[in-house]
Amino acid sequence: MLDTNQAIGLVPLLRGWADGSAPLNQQLADAIGRLVRQGDLLPGARLPSERDLSDQLGISRTTVVSAYERLRADGIIRSRRGSGSRVAPGVEPSSAISWVGAVPSFMPGRLGSRETSVPGERLVPSGIDEPIALTIGALRAWSGVREIIEATVANDLDELLDDYGYMPFGLPALRVAVAQMLTQSGVPTSMDQVLITGGGQQAIHLLVDQLAGPDGVVAIEDPTYIGALDAIRAVGACTVPVPVGPDGIRIDALTRALGSMSPAFLYVVPTFHNPTGVVMPEANRRALAELAIRRDLIVVEDLAPETTVSRRMLPPIATYAPDQVITIGSLSKGGWGGLRIGWMRAEPRLITRLAARKATFDHGSPTLPQAVAVRMLARGDEFGERAERESKLRRDVAAAALREYLPDWRWTMPQGGLSFWVTLPDGDAVTVSRVAAEHGVLVRPGPAASPQGGFRDHLRIAVGEEPERLEEGIRRLARAWQACSPRSERGMESVLSVSV
Repeated sequence: MLDTNQAIGLVPLLRGWADGSAPLNQQLADAIGRLVRQGDLLPGARLPSERDLSDQLGISRTTVVSAYERLRADGIIRSRRGSGSRVAPGVEPSSAISWVGAVPSFMPGRLGSRETSVPGERLVPSGIDEPIALTIGALRAWSGVREIIEATVANDLDELLDDYGYMPFGLPALRVAVAQMLTQSGVPTSMDQVLITGGGQQAIHLLVDQLAGPDGVVAIEDPTYIGALDAIRAVGACTVPVPVGPDGIRIDALTRALGSMSPAFLYVVPTFHNPTGVVMPEANRRALAELAIRRDLIVVEDLAPETTVSRRMLPPIATYAPDQVITIGSLSKGGWGGLRIGWMRAEPRLITRLAARKATFDHGSPTLPQAVAVRMLARGDEFGERAERESKLRRDVAAAALREYLPDWRWTMPQGGLSFWVTLPDGDAVTVSRVAAEHGVLVRPGPAASPQGGFRDHLRIAVGEEPERLEEGIRRLARAWQACSPRSERGMESVLSVSV
């Protein structure tokens, strides 16, 4: 299959690559390898063809061929006939302050350790308090979660233990509860249309694996949810980016893209889009559903960013095209991410196929958290109200802090969710995120959310932290911005050496 991705703009990143005395092919391979290890080139990024790169750099094609051969031998890139050369999956950044590696899903300091996952290195210099993660767009558990866990153990544990516990489709009671919730939201659903997954992330991975596969094509918003890009790259599929506007994915741009290719599916986040926070209006949802029917396009709508679990602010896209739309949901935002409970709704034959694939990973999600989820869904309104209230508080705190400490940054107040999509007045977001890590605050640069590595002038700021830490995190971010502002005349090496 022809790759529909455009090759990345590699040449601007290769400044000064040929300044050494080694053979040119070795210098070029080393320079590209450094970009990969620094996190400037993501796994799955397509490199220019050998002919194109030789023309752009003004060197012989033989030199580029030899450089690519070195990179393939080192496992840094892989090449496939008809698909070109791509950065190989699984190549880890070499530095703890890489913008790919500097965003752990937990905070080591709370466990009594300041060590990072890279032996011998620290995420922040000594003297800075525990890093603040403005990378997690979810809330911590609240007291209601404890109550439900205790009630589940007291009332349901004996029945759960009276079973082997291997349920690839999921706990029947939870499948029924999810089906009822979706039916109430306007999408008629039966139990055999529901698969319980290890959070929404596993649902995405299963769909990419089974519907697209290696070198398959997935149409996706640009920017988009970083975890979806991770899943696509892990499988080895290709992406077709479709721009996002103030009303979500641009239907006109999608229509044009579908004129030249047929993706395995389209992935969209219609409510509280991650990372922009926009909401797709009902008219656009209808239009997307109609387009999907006309073009026989499978649409995967990810409802996980919604903070409610029983009430919907707008009907899901599946309301208008239930046979064309696969719906993903999760308890991670409105409930607790520690349960790792997600689900998907699809036609029964696909659910059976996906359950068989899931069984090869884990034989089924753990049953005790699923039993907790059944009780949690029964109190969905209560959890949803709390999540909406806490999310709004954090958005308001973040907005006030951004106005006070970073008044020259541009952003639009998100309609919901827990992330801000910020435009820098100048400079490079990858550099800013690295310096921010040295100042004790973790943020995601725009390229992490772009299938093409674009938006280098954007940052994603997640606001799941407690309000006091959230304000302090933005204050640290302001100090980092002052230290690495492009208006200063320091180079990259001096910027990366900044400490507080």
